[in-house]
Amino acid sequence: MKGFVFAFCFLFLMTVSFPPAAQNALSASVEEDDNSVTGTVSGKSGSASVTISGPTKGDIATREKNGGVNPATGRSTASVEPPPSSFGNVSIGMDIESVKKALLADRRFGYRGERDVSLLAGENNKLIETDAARYSPYPYLDRCWFQFVDDKLYVMSINLNQEKLDHYSVFSSLCEKYGAPTTLNPEKAEWVSDSMIVDLERPLCLKYTDKAVFDRIQAESGVEETVAEQNREQFLQGI
Repeated sequence: MKGFVFAFCFLFLMTVSFPPAAQNALSASVEEDDNSVTGTVSGKSGSASVTISGPTKGDIATREKNGGVNPATGRSTASVEPPPSSFGNVSIGMDIESVKKALLADRRFGYRGERDVSLLAGENNKLIETDAARYSPYPYLDRCWFQFVDDKLYVMSINLNQEKLDHYSVFSSLCEKYGAPTTLNPEKAEWVSDSMIVDLERPLCLKYTDKAVFDRIQAESGVEETVAEQNREQFLQGI
């Protein structure tokens, strides 16, 4: 797993090191066999690759047979965790009053109370915006947004302090905990489970999204677009 994660990190850094105009001409791949993982980035001017040796499939089978413990080292080989639904004590799906209490209890966010709460367009859609860089004594967070739909926390975006943290360190930590991302491109890395979508967006923002609510909103948006397109066709036909 570490070899696979390292190869993904390599590909990601190699890809984003090219200027935006050249990124569309690049291709990347990760190949795994019994003994190693190889990552390759190819472009018009050539290619670069890295190969990481790892345990054989026989080793992995032996570890699984021993209850998730490597018999050679005695260390756990438990599988990676699913993408999280919480940051600190704030969890996706919490009602707005519970989120307010959690933010007040956690000084990292710099939450100032009702002055940080606003109403968005749409019924029961609210937003909490905090500025940790100005109002928190802790150095690792910047502006954060907590968006609610039907009084439930649906999206939270946690901007990290780029003077204290860097993209590669955060990306590597996420890969170690949650495995290789489901989606990887120069704009973001994305981990998806049945219930959650977790993004690491550039320049340095962690975004947690309720997948069920996201899918519902996307479906409703698609219906609205279809109706609008049908109305357009009816208008054109009536000219």
